[in-house]
Amino acid sequence: MTLDLASHDIDVMRYVANADVVHVYAQTQQQIHSTHEDLLLGLLSFKNGAIGVLDVNWLTPTKVRELSVTGEKGMFLVNYLTQEVLFYENDYTPTDWDAMRSLKGVSEGTMTRLKVQKAEPLQLEYKDVLAALTNDVLPTVSGEDGIAVLQVVQQLAASKQALSGSALPDQPIQLTAMEVEI
Repeated sequence: MTLDLASHDIDVMRYVANADVVHVYAQTQQQIHSTHEDLLLGLLSFKNGAIGVLDVNWLTPTKVRELSVTGEKGMFLVNYLTQEVLFYENDYTPTDWDAMRSLKGVSEGTMTRLKVQKAEPLQLEYKDVLAALTNDVLPTVSGEDGIAVLQVVQQLAASKQALSGSALPDQPIQLTAMEVEI
């Protein structure tokens, strides 16, 4: 599942962050499949300080394919299924109350739906590769990008700690997770 689904999210995160992953952490669960994980929660640290969160699974009863990118000025929300892009602006409200002036927070501001040209993603991918071969140029996603994504997937697999589906014991347990430097 990590290789099948998470690899696409990792590729997008690397593209958006415009940086390589330098550190990963993962937790997985295996509930319905006998040979591999069904759920992955992962944390990726990028060379430029950006952080990515993976929440990938085969357990939800409906397809959820979303990407959110959060920054100081707001959040972009991309829905891959409907091919919609929304921007939620952070709204900073000034206050005259001295005791609250030192606290900074955000509230929901204006939501903007961005116009995007809808297209079939696999068809665009094929066209990009064919254009690269025809015009002797590099495709949008290079072989090096693919190798970098596979390295992150391998590191997530090395980092993962499978949690059993059994009931919690009466005594507290200590969970440890392995962190991996890339």
